Amino acid sequence: MHEEMILLEKDEKIPAKIIEWAELHSVPIEFCPDTPGTDGLNATVPDTEFRYDYVITYSSDITPEYLDILYCHSHDLSAVIGASERIIIREIAPEDLDSYKELIELFPDAVSDNTLSGLSKEEFRQRHLAYIKYSYHFLGYGIYGIFLRKSGKMIGIAGVDGTDRPALSYALFNEHQGKGYAYDACRIILDHMEKYHSMAHIDINVKKNNTASLNLAKKLGDAFPGLIRLNIIE
Repeated sequence: MHEEMILLEKDEKIPAKIIEWAELHSVPIEFCPDTPGTDGLNATVPDTEFRYDYVITYSSDITPEYLDILYCHSHDLSAVIGASERIIIREIAPEDLDSYKELIELFPDAVSDNTLSGLSKEEFRQRHLAYIKYSYHFLGYGIYGIFLRKSGKMIGIAGVDGTDRPALSYALFNEHQGKGYAYDACRIILDHMEKYHSMAHIDINVKKNNTASLNLAKKLGDAFPGLIRLNIIE
């Protein structure tokens, strides 16, 4: 039996933020069973088997925002990772795929997977369903959709892609370029990455003649010193 819960080490002090979140979402808080011969992971007690989807070393590192993301993943929902007054950044859902596919066809270099361009709608859908499980749920990061807060319209994508040399990228439909949306989106994403993912560097790869992207990359480098590594491509 798999039961949704927050499981803490025995006798650990429960942070108030966890208690408040758990009460709001009706998620019970339990302590690891003190079962001889186990380290508390995948322990079995009478009539109950615990399967842990996520393990966090220190409960003091948990925030309500991070719990919201884990809750969404447990319920097959698209998690919001941040927002500003104008936009919302969230995981790309299957219902967003028409807009996402259109962007990929316009800007195939916006993601590291250069085989996405030219796929049929069904092939694109199947690839994205796999991407949801691997990138969003397993890695914990990826390419996100940029949505207008007022209308909910998808106007672009932005995110961190790759594992060996993770890189920040973005693309917006032409009518939404030059309005500051890319900077807002990238700042939200980099804030999220700094908070929840330990990465020495995140690359930004920019062509030498792309003045707008070069200026954006420099602004982000100033905002996140030490994290951003700018690579200018001839």
